[in-house]
Amino acid sequence: ELGRVCAEIWNTQKDLLAEFRAYVDTLCRHNYKETAGFTVQRRVEPTVTVSPASTEAPNHHNLLVCSVTDFYPRQVKVKWFRNQQEQTA
Repeated sequence: ELGRVCAEIWNTQKDLLAEFRAYVDTLCRHNYKETAGFTVQRRVEPTVTVSPASTEAPNHHNLLVCSVTDFYPRQVKVKWFRNQQEQTA
């Protein structure tokens, strides 16, 4: 709701809108072109470590912990498989 109020105020100030557009054209697009090669297209494979849990949970004979770190971009999907079958529980 706060954003809507700000947008309504800014949209009535045509000189301010023109200044913002110029800023986007001169600075934002320039910076995007300069950095896109190592930010937007950047991909870093994760480091994956599977280890026994430090404490044993009741009713779990072999509890494992999976740690997935040092990857980019942020989105990641981790699945457990046992004998080539995905484990869902």
